[in-house]
Amino acid sequence: MPAKNPVHVDAALSNLIVEEGVGDQFAYEAVFPDYPVQKKSDEFFKLIREEIRQDIPTKRSARDAALEWTWEIELDAYTCHLHKMKSPVSEDEKQNADPALHMDEITAFKTKHKIRVDLEKEARAILTDVSYSGTTIINKWDDYTTPPNVFGDILAAHKAFRKQFGRNPNMIFFEPTVASTLLNSREFIDRLKYIKDNLVSDNEMPSRLLGMKTFIPQTVSNAANPVSTDSIDDIWNTDSVFLLYVNQSQNPAFGEASFGYNIVWKKYGAQGWKVKRWNKPDPETEFILVGHYHEFKITASHALYVLRDTLT
Repeated sequence: MPAKNPVHVDAALSNLIVEEGVGDQFAYEAVFPDYPVQKKSDEFFKLIREEIRQDIPTKRSARDAALEWTWEIELDAYTCHLHKMKSPVSEDEKQNADPALHMDEITAFKTKHKIRVDLEKEARAILTDVSYSGTTIINKWDDYTTPPNVFGDILAAHKAFRKQFGRNPNMIFFEPTVASTLLNSREFIDRLKYIKDNLVSDNEMPSRLLGMKTFIPQTVSNAANPVSTDSIDDIWNTDSVFLLYVNQSQNPAFGEASFGYNIVWKKYGAQGWKVKRWNKPDPETEFILVGHYHEFKITASHALYVLRDTLT
Protein backbone atom coordinates (compact mmCIF):
# COMPACT_ATOMS: atom_id res chain seq x y z
CA MET A 1 0.00 0.00 0.00
CA PRO A 2 1.51 3.36 -0.97
CA ALA A 3 2.42 5.68 1.86
CA LYS A 4 0.31 8.74 2.46
CA ASN A 5 1.97 11.96 1.31
CA PRO A 6 3.10 14.10 4.23
CA VAL A 7 1.36 17.34 5.07
CA HIS A 8 3.13 20.34 3.56
CA VAL A 9 2.59 24.09 3.58
CA ASP A 10 1.66 25.63 0.24
CA ALA A 11 3.42 28.99 0.52
CA ALA A 12 2.21 30.27 -2.85
CA LEU A 13 -1.43 29.52 -2.07
CA SER A 14 -1.03 30.91 1.45
CA ASN A 15 0.07 34.23 -0.04
CA LEU A 16 -2.64 34.12 -2.70
CA ILE A 17 -5.60 33.71 -0.33
CA VAL A 18 -4.61 36.84 1.60
CA GLU A 19 -6.23 38.82 -1.22
CA GLU A 20 -9.42 36.73 -1.18
CA GLY A 21 -12.46 38.79 -0.33
CA VAL A 22 -10.69 42.17 -0.32
CA GLY A 23 -13.46 44.76 -0.42
CA ASP A 24 -16.12 42.45 1.03
CA GLN A 25 -18.30 44.10 3.65
CA PHE A 26 -17.15 42.10 6.67
CA ALA A 27 -17.75 44.13 9.82
CA TYR A 28 -14.90 42.55 11.78
CA GLU A 29 -12.38 43.94 9.30
CA ALA A 30 -13.81 47.46 9.68
CA VAL A 31 -14.15 47.41 13.47
CA PHE A 32 -11.01 45.43 14.38
CA PRO A 33 -8.04 46.53 12.22
CA ASP A 34 -5.28 43.93 11.89
CA TYR A 35 -2.41 44.20 14.35
CA PRO A 36 0.38 41.72 13.43
CA VAL A 37 2.40 40.30 16.34
CA GLN A 38 5.54 38.18 16.57
CA LYS A 39 4.36 35.97 19.44
CA LYS A 40 1.34 33.73 19.73
CA SER A 41 0.66 35.16 23.20
CA ASP A 42 2.12 38.08 25.12
CA GLU A 43 1.36 41.05 27.35
CA PHE A 44 0.96 44.67 26.27
CA PHE A 45 0.03 48.10 27.58
CA LYS A 46 -3.12 49.68 26.18
CA LEU A 47 -4.45 53.21 26.17
CA ILE A 48 -7.95 53.02 27.64
CA ARG A 49 -9.05 56.67 27.41
CA GLU A 50 -8.07 59.75 25.48
CA GLU A 51 -5.60 61.89 27.40
CA ILE A 52 -7.60 65.04 26.53
CA ARG A 53 -9.91 64.03 29.39
CA GLN A 54 -7.28 65.48 31.74
CA ASP A 55 -7.78 69.26 31.64
CA ILE A 56 -4.53 70.63 33.12
CA PRO A 57 -3.41 74.27 32.65
CA THR A 58 -0.04 74.57 30.93
CA LYS A 59 0.65 78.28 31.39
CA ARG A 60 3.29 78.61 34.12
CA SER A 61 5.75 81.26 35.28
CA ALA A 62 9.46 80.68 34.77
CA ARG A 63 9.89 79.97 38.51
CA ASP A 64 7.04 77.42 38.74
CA ALA A 65 7.55 73.74 38.08
CA ALA A 66 5.63 72.18 35.22
CA LEU A 67 2.53 70.24 36.21
CA GLU A 68 2.44 66.51 35.56
CA TRP A 69 -0.05 64.50 33.59
CA THR A 70 -0.32 60.73 33.16
CA TRP A 71 -1.71 58.41 30.54
CA GLU A 72 -4.57 56.14 31.54
CA ILE A 73 -3.04 52.82 30.58
CA GLU A 74 -3.28 49.30 31.88
CA LEU A 75 -1.57 45.97 31.32
CA ASP A 76 -3.43 43.37 29.30
CA ALA A 77 -2.63 40.07 27.61
CA TYR A 78 -3.61 38.31 24.41
CA THR A 79 -3.55 34.73 23.14
CA CYS A 80 -4.11 34.05 19.46
CA HIS A 81 -6.45 31.14 18.78
CA LEU A 82 -6.47 28.87 15.74
CA HIS A 83 -9.40 28.74 13.33
CA LYS A 84 -9.10 26.01 10.70
CA MET A 85 -11.16 24.09 8.17
CA LYS A 86 -10.37 21.54 5.47
CA SER A 87 -12.01 20.48 2.20
CA PRO A 88 -11.39 17.45 -0.05
CA VAL A 89 -10.70 17.70 -3.79
CA SER A 90 -10.89 14.36 -5.58
CA GLU A 91 -8.35 13.52 -8.27
CA ASP A 92 -11.19 12.92 -10.74
CA GLU A 93 -12.54 16.41 -10.15
CA LYS A 94 -9.12 17.95 -10.66
CA GLN A 95 -8.38 16.00 -13.83
CA ASN A 96 -11.78 16.66 -15.41
CA ALA A 97 -12.23 20.29 -14.38
CA ASP A 98 -11.82 23.12 -16.85
CA PRO A 99 -8.27 24.46 -16.37
CA ALA A 100 -9.72 27.93 -15.91
CA LEU A 101 -11.46 26.78 -12.74
CA HIS A 102 -8.22 26.39 -10.75
CA MET A 103 -9.78 23.89 -8.34
CA ASP A 104 -7.05 24.29 -5.70
CA GLU A 105 -7.40 28.06 -5.58
CA ILE A 106 -11.21 28.01 -5.52
CA THR A 107 -11.23 25.43 -2.72
CA ALA A 108 -8.78 27.50 -0.65
CA PHE A 109 -10.74 30.72 -1.27
CA LYS A 110 -14.08 29.17 -0.31
CA THR A 111 -12.55 27.55 2.78
CA LYS A 112 -11.13 30.88 3.88
CA HIS A 113 -14.55 32.46 3.37
CA LYS A 114 -16.07 29.88 5.74
CA ILE A 115 -13.58 30.93 8.41
CA ARG A 116 -14.26 34.62 7.80
CA VAL A 117 -17.98 34.02 8.32
CA ASP A 118 -17.18 32.43 11.68
CA LEU A 119 -14.97 35.42 12.58
CA GLU A 120 -17.87 37.71 11.67
CA LYS A 121 -20.13 35.86 14.09
CA GLU A 122 -17.46 36.18 16.78
CA ALA A 123 -17.27 39.95 16.21
CA ARG A 124 -21.07 40.22 16.33
CA ALA A 125 -21.14 38.50 19.72
CA ILE A 126 -18.67 41.10 21.01
CA LEU A 127 -20.47 44.21 19.75
CA THR A 128 -23.95 43.09 20.76
CA ASP A 129 -22.93 42.56 24.38
CA VAL A 130 -25.44 44.59 26.39
CA SER A 131 -22.78 45.82 28.83
CA TYR A 132 -21.59 48.55 26.44
CA SER A 133 -22.84 52.11 26.85
CA GLY A 134 -25.87 53.02 24.84
CA THR A 135 -29.52 53.91 24.80
CA THR A 136 -32.79 52.29 23.74
CA ILE A 137 -34.76 54.24 21.15
CA ILE A 138 -38.23 55.05 22.48
CA ASN A 139 -39.69 56.68 19.35
CA LYS A 140 -38.98 53.87 16.87
CA TRP A 141 -37.58 54.88 13.51
CA ASP A 142 -40.20 52.90 11.56
CA ASP A 143 -43.21 54.01 13.61
CA TYR A 144 -44.75 57.07 11.99
CA THR A 145 -47.67 57.54 14.39
CA THR A 146 -45.26 59.97 16.03
CA PRO A 147 -42.65 61.24 13.52
CA PRO A 148 -39.27 59.73 14.44
CA ASN A 149 -36.24 61.92 15.00
CA VAL A 150 -33.47 59.80 13.49
CA PHE A 151 -30.89 62.56 13.19
CA GLY A 152 -31.72 63.84 16.66
CA ASP A 153 -31.16 60.37 18.13
CA ILE A 154 -27.85 59.98 16.29
CA LEU A 155 -26.66 63.44 17.36
CA ALA A 156 -27.54 62.67 20.99
CA ALA A 157 -25.53 59.44 20.77
CA HIS A 158 -22.66 61.38 19.15
CA LYS A 159 -22.64 63.81 22.08
CA ALA A 160 -22.79 61.00 24.66
CA PHE A 161 -19.89 59.24 22.93
CA ARG A 162 -17.72 62.37 22.98
CA LYS A 163 -18.37 62.86 26.68
CA GLN A 164 -17.43 59.30 27.61
CA PHE A 165 -14.41 58.90 25.32
CA GLY A 166 -13.02 62.39 24.87
CA ARG A 167 -13.05 62.24 21.08
CA ASN A 168 -15.72 62.22 18.37
CA PRO A 169 -16.70 58.84 16.90
CA ASN A 170 -15.29 58.27 13.42
CA MET A 171 -17.52 55.37 12.33
CA ILE A 172 -21.26 54.71 12.33
CA PHE A 173 -22.27 51.14 11.67
CA PHE A 174 -25.86 50.35 10.63
CA GLU A 175 -27.17 46.82 10.73
CA PRO A 176 -28.73 45.97 7.31
CA THR A 177 -32.38 46.01 8.45
CA VAL A 178 -31.93 49.47 9.95
CA ALA A 179 -30.19 50.80 6.83
CA SER A 180 -32.91 49.52 4.48
CA THR A 181 -35.61 50.98 6.74
CA LEU A 182 -33.97 54.40 6.78
CA LEU A 183 -33.53 54.41 3.02
CA ASN A 184 -37.29 53.93 2.80
CA SER A 185 -37.95 56.77 5.25
CA ARG A 186 -39.11 60.07 3.75
CA GLU A 187 -37.82 62.07 6.72
CA PHE A 188 -34.38 60.48 6.53
CA ILE A 189 -34.13 60.77 2.73
CA ASP A 190 -35.13 64.42 2.81
CA ARG A 191 -32.33 65.17 5.26
CA LEU A 192 -29.81 63.20 3.21
CA LYS A 193 -30.60 65.16 0.05
CA TYR A 194 -28.48 67.94 1.48
CA ILE A 195 -25.55 65.56 2.05
CA LYS A 196 -25.30 63.54 -1.16
CA ASP A 197 -26.73 64.13 -4.62
CA ASN A 198 -28.80 61.43 -6.34
CA LEU A 199 -29.12 59.45 -3.11
CA VAL A 200 -32.64 58.27 -3.88
CA SER A 201 -31.68 56.81 -7.24
CA ASP A 202 -28.51 55.26 -5.82
CA ASN A 203 -30.47 53.73 -2.93
CA GLU A 204 -27.44 53.80 -0.70
CA MET A 205 -26.10 55.55 2.35
CA PRO A 206 -23.61 58.39 1.92
CA SER A 207 -20.01 57.39 2.60
CA ARG A 208 -19.92 59.77 5.55
CA LEU A 209 -22.65 60.89 7.93
CA LEU A 210 -22.22 63.69 10.48
CA GLY A 211 -18.44 63.37 10.13
CA MET A 212 -18.45 59.60 10.61
CA LYS A 213 -17.58 56.92 8.06
CA THR A 214 -20.69 54.84 7.37
CA PHE A 215 -20.56 51.06 7.27
CA ILE A 216 -23.23 48.46 6.47
CA PRO A 217 -22.19 44.78 6.62
CA GLN A 218 -23.31 42.52 3.78
CA THR A 219 -22.43 39.11 5.21
CA VAL A 220 -24.98 36.30 5.37
CA SER A 221 -24.97 32.84 6.91
CA ASN A 222 -26.82 29.62 6.08
CA ALA A 223 -27.97 27.88 9.26
CA ALA A 224 -29.32 24.79 7.45
CA ASN A 225 -27.64 21.40 7.32
CA PRO A 226 -26.28 20.40 3.87
CA VAL A 227 -29.30 18.18 3.11
CA SER A 228 -31.90 20.61 4.46
CA THR A 229 -33.69 23.58 2.94
CA ASP A 230 -31.57 26.73 2.96
CA SER A 231 -32.01 29.06 5.94
CA ILE A 232 -30.12 32.18 4.91
CA ASP A 233 -30.11 35.35 6.98
CA ASP A 234 -27.92 38.38 7.67
CA ILE A 235 -25.34 37.71 10.36
CA TRP A 236 -26.10 41.19 11.70
CA ASN A 237 -29.84 40.66 11.97
CA THR A 238 -31.06 42.90 14.79
CA ASP A 239 -31.86 46.61 14.75
CA SER A 240 -28.89 48.32 16.37
CA VAL A 241 -26.64 51.16 15.28
CA PHE A 242 -23.06 51.37 16.57
CA LEU A 243 -20.96 54.51 16.96
CA LEU A 244 -17.25 53.75 17.32
CA TYR A 245 -13.78 55.20 17.26
CA VAL A 246 -11.51 52.94 15.21
CA ASN A 247 -7.85 53.57 14.46
CA GLN A 248 -7.94 53.76 10.66
CA SER A 249 -4.23 54.35 10.05
CA GLN A 250 -2.23 52.00 7.84
CA ASN A 251 0.04 51.08 10.76
CA PRO A 252 -2.14 50.71 13.87
CA ALA A 253 -0.49 50.57 17.28
CA PHE A 254 -1.63 49.77 20.78
CA GLY A 255 -0.58 53.30 21.79
CA GLU A 256 -3.34 54.68 19.57
CA ALA A 257 -6.84 54.75 21.04
CA SER A 258 -9.21 52.42 19.24
CA PHE A 259 -12.16 50.25 20.20
CA GLY A 260 -10.17 47.13 19.40
CA TYR A 261 -7.76 45.26 17.17
CA ASN A 262 -7.60 41.93 15.41
CA ILE A 263 -4.35 40.56 16.78
CA VAL A 264 -2.82 38.31 14.12
CA TRP A 265 0.08 35.93 14.70
CA LYS A 266 2.03 36.76 11.58
CA LYS A 267 4.66 34.02 12.04
CA TYR A 268 1.97 31.44 11.37
CA GLY A 269 1.68 32.55 7.76
CA ALA A 270 0.92 35.40 5.39
CA GLN A 271 -1.05 37.89 7.55
CA GLY A 272 -1.88 35.00 9.85
CA TRP A 273 -3.25 32.75 7.06
CA LYS A 274 -1.73 29.42 6.04
CA VAL A 275 -2.71 26.71 3.54
CA LYS A 276 -1.67 23.08 4.07
CA ARG A 277 -2.13 20.15 1.67
CA TRP A 278 -1.88 16.38 1.81
CA ASN A 279 -3.02 13.39 -0.25
CA LYS A 280 -5.14 10.40 0.68
CA PRO A 281 -4.47 7.35 -1.55
CA ASP A 282 -7.82 5.54 -1.43
CA PRO A 283 -9.94 7.09 -2.76
CA GLU A 284 -7.39 9.31 -4.43
CA THR A 285 -8.10 12.69 -2.86
CA GLU A 286 -6.20 15.81 -1.95
CA PHE A 287 -7.13 17.74 1.17
CA ILE A 288 -6.69 21.49 1.45
CA LEU A 289 -6.68 22.99 4.94
CA VAL A 290 -6.83 26.72 5.67
CA GLY A 291 -5.82 27.99 9.10
CA HIS A 292 -5.74 31.39 10.79
CA TYR A 293 -4.40 32.52 14.20
CA HIS A 294 -5.99 35.60 15.72
CA GLU A 295 -7.75 37.20 18.68
CA PHE A 296 -10.20 40.09 18.72
CA LYS A 297 -8.99 42.33 21.51
CA ILE A 298 -11.00 45.22 22.94
CA THR A 299 -8.55 47.95 23.89
CA ALA A 300 -10.94 50.85 24.60
CA SER A 301 -14.45 49.78 25.59
CA HIS A 302 -15.45 53.45 25.98
CA ALA A 303 -14.97 53.89 22.21
CA LEU A 304 -18.36 52.27 21.50
CA TYR A 305 -21.88 53.61 21.95
CA VAL A 306 -24.94 51.62 20.84
CA LEU A 307 -28.39 52.74 19.75
CA ARG A 308 -30.54 49.71 20.55
CA ASP A 309 -34.06 48.67 19.48
CA THR A 310 -34.31 51.35 16.80
CA LEU A 311 -37.22 49.58 15.05
CA THR A 312 -40.57 48.15 16.14
